[in-house]
Amino acid sequence: MAKRRLAWLGKWTRRAVVLLVVLAAVGVLGVGAVSYARAVPGPAIWIPHTKPAAPYVRAAMIEGVLHVVRVVPQEKRGSLNKEQKWGGFYVRQMDIGLSRGTGVGVPFWALGVPLAVWPSVAFVRGPIRRRRRRKRGECIGCGYKLTGLTERRCPECGMGF
Repeated sequence: MAKRRLAWLGKWTRRAVVLLVVLAAVGVLGVGAVSYARAVPGPAIWIPHTKPAAPYVRAAMIEGVLHVVRVVPQEKRGSLNKEQKWGGFYVRQMDIGLSRGTGVGVPFWALGVPLAVWPSVAFVRGPIRRRRRRKRGECIGCGYKLTGLTERRCPECGMGF
């Protein structure tokens, strides 16, 4: 009986995790869409207003791209400006006044799509697995072979069939 209670707890825990991932996907995709609509200029996250007293990290969703920038103070002005782009992804390092910024950019779809695909697969996989087990004559809960049993209950997990 205790094993059945734990199986029930596991099922609801998995469902809660799937629901949280779905909510995260909706949140990421929603924030990305809103950031496209607001059209904040991309360089805005890179420009410090004054020389920073200590290193800091900024993160923002601008024009549908999640930007994460680390700004470090410098003693003298530099002229570094390096950037590598791969589609909507980028890695950039640049000097702005008396600070150096290093950052990455990831399009919101690259975050939202995996978060949306995983729960979809989880929702589809369960019914397919149960149907396949039923056709094979197995318990739909644990996969135990039920052929030749006299009792209408699985001896492994206790689920009725």
